[in-house]
Amino acid sequence: MSKYLFGLNAFAMIATSCFSHALAQSPRTGSIVGLAVDERNRPLAGVEIRSGSRATETGVDGRFVLDSLETGRRQFLARRVGYSPESLTVNFDPRKNDTLQFVMYAAATTLDRLDVVDNPIVSARLEGFERRRERRNGGQFITRSDIEHRMPQVTSDIMRRLQGVRIVDSMGVQLPVSTRGPKMTLTSRGGSPIAPCVLRVGVDGMLKEPYFPMNTIPVEDIHGVEVYSGAATLPPEFGGARKDAGCGLIMIWTRSR
Repeated sequence: MSKYLFGLNAFAMIATSCFSHALAQSPRTGSIVGLAVDERNRPLAGVEIRSGSRATETGVDGRFVLDSLETGRRQFLARRVGYSPESLTVNFDPRKNDTLQFVMYAAATTLDRLDVVDNPIVSARLEGFERRRERRNGGQFITRSDIEHRMPQVTSDIMRRLQGVRIVDSMGVQLPVSTRGPKMTLTSRGGSPIAPCVLRVGVDGMLKEPYFPMNTIPVEDIHGVEVYSGAATLPPEFGGARKDAGCGLIMIWTRSR
């Protein structure tokens, strides 16, 4: 009789342990809710909310639900015409019931008077891009006309047809990776692990931080893009970026407002 009771108790302990372990595991996917408002805290409808390949829009009450998201560190982007893009990066865990809130600020809408001429005037900030594009000495160039012809949804879509570059998803952030080979990195133990060779991204002549989320730049704001496959191909103007752009450089130029 005592052996039988011992067997039941052991079974109960094992079952309880397995159940507790199952509860402790994080779900693989889940949903997150949120709200988008303007600078006066008024709900904003029609704001596109995106994380990786998942996207939705806010309703008339400014609220949204983004589902089928994988657990982990994710970046969320919010865009609407007439407002500056916003982004949030969170450690997403469906069990926490976190709520996102985006505060959207109206973009400048005042335009200077324009005189239409046969040859459009390029601002001084963009003269270097146009000069290098005409020379085509070692880089690939994408113009505003190319962008309008391709009709990309987000900025990373512009890069998908470039030679030597592929776009990969890293926890919801789209990163440009060189197809010319991986990067070898030394460790304290003397090993050389292989890591993806991620191109650096710059905006308007300034190098951004590593793994910069290029999709925070709206497609409609881009004047042109120039891409270099490695430090050796960089023009003299970008010579200061050679030590940071061993895998290549993508320089994005925004349109004059």
